[in-house]
Amino acid sequence: MAALSPNYIKADEDSASVTLTVNVVSDPVVYTLSVIGVGTTTATLRGWLADLGTASSVQVSFGWDTVSHAGDPVAYANWTAPQVKKKRGFFQTRIYGLSPCTTYYFRAVAVGDTTVYGAEYCFRTHTVWHSWWGWWYWYWYFY
Repeated sequence: MAALSPNYIKADEDSASVTLTVNVVSDPVVYTLSVIGVGTTTATLRGWLADLGTASSVQVSFGWDTVSHAGDPVAYANWTAPQVKKKRGFFQTRIYGLSPCTTYYFRAVAVGDTTVYGAEYCFRTHTVWHSWWGWWYWYWYFY
């Protein structure tokens, strides 16, 4: 959605003419994608920057937490480091230090001429038993 922001208005005192200069600002478009590589303490968050809007570059990142912030996208307790994107495309960030068997909520954010948020998604980290069992199965299956 484009927003209009008046830069300046100039009126000529000797005539009835008015000059109005307007800057058109277009929002970036960002999508939150499903998480990949979920382990007991790590996961990879992914997003898609579909459009930069009117900005020449956009900073993309993720907010994540153990509680949902569907109604307040700026309230996440954790934020990933921003990545600068000069063209549309995928981006991802690996997060560490998660707790096993815990549900996490996350969303993508893009900051260009304006700030926009993707939809909130969630995932659950694996239990310690799940990781141990996967290793045990792999060991006996291949040996």
